[in-house]
Amino acid sequence: MLFVDYYAVLDVPRDATEHEINVAYGDIITTPNLSADLYRLALEARQLLTNIRARENYDKTFGYPIVIQTQSADYPNARCYQLAQSEDVITRLLSIKEDFKHWIVKKTQLDWMEAQRENYDYEIVADADAPYLIMRFMLEREANAFAKKLMDERRIKS
Repeated sequence: MLFVDYYAVLDVPRDATEHEINVAYGDIITTPNLSADLYRLALEARQLLTNIRARENYDKTFGYPIVIQTQSADYPNARCYQLAQSEDVITRLLSIKEDFKHWIVKKTQLDWMEAQRENYDYEIVADADAPYLIMRFMLEREANAFAKKLMDERRIKS
């Protein structure tokens, strides 16, 4: 599943007001040489984030993402960590992904398909220069606990 952080699309915080969302949208659509994809995403973001019910549902669905990356990059509205070791990156990310799935199944007492229906999910982006893993948790305390586990195991660092 592809994660779309509509707050990041508009470059606004999760607690942005409707006015802030509209201003950010206006700034984006008046950008010279605006791509059709960015326009579409900005429009989707504005429509969703200015609709109170849709935004509440989105916020519940979006959850608490953690990004584990090889190079420091900013992912708005996500907790970002770096792999503790930089060799064999894809294998390390795949290993963390599997640990995430097992950890969620154990903590929630759901099978993985049920957990996905509850919006726990992950995405590995195998970018040649900077691969990364995004994991989505439904509760902040779960995200914190899993990150702490990985840090205690010295697999990631902040």
